[in-house]
Amino acid sequence: MAPRAVIAVLMLALLVAGCAPGSQTVRLEPRPDVARSDEGQGITVALTVEDRRDDPVIGFRDGERGGEARIEPYEDPALGIRRGVTRALERRGFEVVAAGVPADRRLHIALEALQYERQAGVVTRGIHLEGRMSARVERGDGDRYTGKARARSERRLVHSPSQTENEQMINEVVTRMLERLLDEAPLREMLAGDRR
Repeated sequence: MAPRAVIAVLMLALLVAGCAPGSQTVRLEPRPDVARSDEGQGITVALTVEDRRDDPVIGFRDGERGGEARIEPYEDPALGIRRGVTRALERRGFEVVAAGVPADRRLHIALEALQYERQAGVVTRGIHLEGRMSARVERGDGDRYTGKARARSERRLVHSPSQTENEQMINEVVTRMLERLLDEAPLREMLAGDRR
């Protein structure tokens, strides 16, 4: 093979490798839109958050499950979700404390599912996001309530989303789930009802 042909083949291989999408690390930082109020009246809430998903990977940018172009959380998703829930509860007048501290209420949030799927298209590519969460509130007298929330998002893009764009789309879905959970009337009543 002539030297020019070898160089051309190598350049083509580098070009193809450069076009392949790489992995992305996204930070979960949901910000539920909660109006400031005195609903909580200083009631203490022991908050725990857990990630119950079997696989830490959120999805794959190239659409190939098991491929190298993973979308993964920067840190344990429970940490970012906890920050978002804490801000929301504090805006409503609750005092959030650690799980092991005596409190008026116990609130347990679980991330059950969070999936990112890319569907290839001729001109545009589809991005499908879906998530599921649950919340359990317990009072000292044994009363409890469990709520569930789902959210999904569909986008069509002419380009491959950047890390910032994917992070924004993922956080929008997680934020909507938290807003739905925290706005459920029975859950709010269990949190803010008369102390017992």
